[in-house]
Amino acid sequence: MIRNFVPAATLILTLLLTQNLLIIIVVYFCSSVSVSLFLYYKTVNAYRGTNNAEDPELLSYSGHLSIMEIIGRISGQLDKILIFHYLGAAPLAIYAFAIAPIEQLQGGKKILSSLIIPKLSTRSFEELQKTAPRKALLLTVYALGLAGAYALIAPYFYKFFFPQYLDSVFYSQIYSLTLLAVSGTIFNETLMTHKKKTELYLHKTIVPILQIILFLILLPIFGIMGLIFTHIIIRSFSGILAYYFVMHPFESTSSS
Repeated sequence: MIRNFVPAATLILTLLLTQNLLIIIVVYFCSSVSVSLFLYYKTVNAYRGTNNAEDPELLSYSGHLSIMEIIGRISGQLDKILIFHYLGAAPLAIYAFAIAPIEQLQGGKKILSSLIIPKLSTRSFEELQKTAPRKALLLTVYALGLAGAYALIAPYFYKFFFPQYLDSVFYSQIYSLTLLAVSGTIFNETLMTHKKKTELYLHKTIVPILQIILFLILLPIFGIMGLIFTHIIIRSFSGILAYYFVMHPFESTSSS
């Protein structure tokens, strides 16, 4: 809770004090990094007193995972900062209501991750290189059906629950295409469970940086739809990049 609350509260306070975009982004970045480092060191200190002997590498690897996520957390909130700065509060509300239902459905990826991680960790990396693509394809077909079904019911859903935000319907229908990226979960978790740190660092650095660049380019040109396009492009690219790193790892798979 503190990981999300402190940066959000800091962001709100900053928005009340200034409209300078650079200051807003820097403050949000600093608060996110500070909270992540604080929680990491707090966890490390607590863990050292109990289970450190069980896995000497666990602390180091957990630290790497925490560092990797910093840029991603920042880019994950930057769209809302930028749309408020460039377009104002009303478009921000339309955008927020457009993506909210799909983001709730995206929560299923966390459930999927918790289900597949134990299985992935017991299989060799070489075996997963052979089996993961087929499973990812099946997930894509499932997600395509889910996205299509959502696109059909979205107008009725908004008319019944959010009649004041009917302008969000079309954006939400297009945004549902991000569901197709669920297949990338298998490749991401494969890299994580087999501790492919180099690949993970590259993935979790390249993807959010590219997302930030596309936000800054497409939002001024296409408005809300620019952000929607960015999410579709980035989530698709994220899955493809994770697939590439699984199939072409830098480190020898024999060490996994």
